[in-house]
Amino acid sequence: MRHLDSRTVQQRLSTIAAEYDNRPGRTWRDIQDTSTAAQILYAAGGGWDNWRLNVDYYDEGELIWLDVDTTIRKLTNGKKSLDDFVAKFHGLGGDTGPKVVPYTFEDVVAGLNGVVVNDWATFLSLRLNSNAYQAPLGGLENGGYKLTYSDKPNAWSAMADAQNGTFNFWYSLGLHVGKSGTVSDVLKGGVCRQGWPWPGDEDRCGQWTSVFAGCTEGCCP
Repeated sequence: MRHLDSRTVQQRLSTIAAEYDNRPGRTWRDIQDTSTAAQILYAAGGGWDNWRLNVDYYDEGELIWLDVDTTIRKLTNGKKSLDDFVAKFHGLGGDTGPKVVPYTFEDVVAGLNGVVVNDWATFLSLRLNSNAYQAPLGGLENGGYKLTYSDKPNAWSAMADAQNGTFNFWYSLGLHVGKSGTVSDVLKGGVCRQGWPWPGDEDRCGQWTSVFAGCTEGCCP
């Protein structure tokens, strides 16, 4: 597995933080439900992903575990981290062969308390069941960082856009559009949601694409 350098990790996390801090579907569907409904959401496609949500528990889960990690470090004055939890939780029973080991929410809470005592049940429940518009950015803030936006995308965002063949105006116009001119998604409540365009709309005359190509990315993490 290829390891990412610290700068790339920071850029990746900022991209995730910005995306999940701009998903209005969070106000009705919590991250726990994206896990419960995963068998449906895996096959979901088309526009309004930001309102329907998808299997958000993957990437947003990274933000929650980062929050757990920085909290452990804070409570132990830097003596312990998430690594200690992972070593104990996944190393339960010692060095064994591959086997299926089911676990519950209570098991996770007990494992975290085994590293450092805290009200982990409430800590996790508040984040898993939240309907706040804002993403859980406590891990970034506890780590000494703050999510900010500029007029240029970071390297991770630029790479993702290049691979996907899209223009990303999510943090300004509230719009994802392919280089062919087809709109893939529109931010609910964003500027473009006021009437034009809609997901699936196509730029048949090349007018959108030329305008978008001449624009900056707007606001980017």
